[in-house]
Order: sequence, then C-alpha cells, then structure tokens
Amino acid sequence: MKTKVYLDTSVISALFDERTPERLAMTSSLWSKLSDYEVFFPILY
Repeated sequence: MKTKVYLDTSVISALFDERTPERLAMTSSLWSKLSDYEVFFPILY
C-alpha cells in the first residue's frame, strides 16, 4: 500500500517558480519520486 499524498496547487506552481532555485530543485526532486505515492490533486474549476 502506497502512502497517500495530497499536492496543493502551491506545490505544482513551485515546479515553474524560477525566483527561488532551492524551492524549484526540491520540488523537482519530489516530483520525480511521485510514483512511490498515491497522489491526489485539487480539482480546479
């Protein structure tokens, strides 16, 4: 059973935020490991 992870929109936007390279690097690292988790995203209308 995989650990459940909820990714808020702020995590998704961090993938494209070049103003803070550390945040971008950490988020990219997390993103590459998402297959290890059961991921949930917000539904935006």
